Amino acid sequence: MCNKKFFACLAIVAMIMVASPAGAADFRSGEEFALGGDKTILDNLYTAGGTVLLGGKVEGDFFAAGGTILFTGEVRDDLTAAGGTVSLVGLVGGDLRAAGGTVMIGAAVGGEGVVVGGQLSVAEGATFEKDVTLAGGMVTFSGETKSGLKIYGDEAVINGKIYGNVFAKVKKLTIGPEAEITGSLFYEATKEANIDEAAVIGGMVDFKKIEIKGEERGATWAIFGGIWLSKLLSVLLIGLLLYWIFRRQTEELVKRNLKEFGWDLLRGTAIAICLPIAAIISFVTIIGGMLGMGGLLLYFFLMILSSALGGMALGSLIWKLFSKGKEFHFDWKTVVVGIVLLGLAGLIPYVGWIFGFVFALAAFGGLWVALSGMFFEKK
Repeated sequence: MCNKKFFACLAIVAMIMVASPAGAADFRSGEEFALGGDKTILDNLYTAGGTVLLGGKVEGDFFAAGGTILFTGEVRDDLTAAGGTVSLVGLVGGDLRAAGGTVMIGAAVGGEGVVVGGQLSVAEGATFEKDVTLAGGMVTFSGETKSGLKIYGDEAVINGKIYGNVFAKVKKLTIGPEAEITGSLFYEATKEANIDEAAVIGGMVDFKKIEIKGEERGATWAIFGGIWLSKLLSVLLIGLLLYWIFRRQTEELVKRNLKEFGWDLLRGTAIAICLPIAAIISFVTIIGGMLGMGGLLLYFFLMILSSALGGMALGSLIWKLFSKGKEFHFDWKTVVVGIVLLGLAGLIPYVGWIFGFVFALAAFGGLWVALSGMFFEKK
């Protein structure tokens, strides 16, 4: 069912955590991906690489992951980007979602925006037609939104135009001289905001002092949100890569896993417990230590892949239940829906992570069966 080349590529995908891109219509990968200003993609575009540069036009959604992302082109629908350094200064017809270490937004966005970053800046000239939510260590907003603005993080500076209300929960808030808020300002901080005399606030100003504990909780949630979004994007890219590059093998794995879900869950649970214990015990000797390291790496690879495969299985299961079909369906839509729903389920307190872990363990067991079959099929 699965050949050695397939599993070797799976291991590479797991090692880099961020796979080469995949998408509904067009996917591109490489150390550097660039789409020139004279180029047009007629459907959705999914990309990943060390550097992603897009100056052309995408007649659909644009999904990017990489070390450095620079967007100066035009996207008709939604834009989603995650990377170390993210700069988005083009035109976005739909919503914008971005996460990164350093994020700069200068784009004109036709929908809403949700951005998470360590250093986050919405530059002058950036515009949003709907609500904007920002979270990060240092947040600067100098752009314009036709709706409300929400900011969470450590320190924030507002020096743009907001045609609606502003809510901020930060340690320190500064309202600059160019700030214009037509609605009210509601903020929670450790001390009152530094509001420039030239700033314009059309509504009321409501201040609530927060203690250090509350402040740390807000920062923690901002960090958690960035980690969660980055993880979801990584798993989604892995899943889409498996679908487009190894569709037949991946479909076989997912369908077999669903048909033998209970047994695979038992296998996955047993192996997930025993493999790392055996690897750690083997470190007693030099040779055993090498085997133990290999065992831990194998465990790490399979668990990462299982997160994606578990989401795929959930998507196929949901399709079967809602369509009332007799067979499990597998396509790019079930891949995306399943992985996203599994990621969202993890946000549910107490039970959410258990739900996701069950599907991941079952996929882990299925992967182990396939891997074992690969080594013993010739015997």
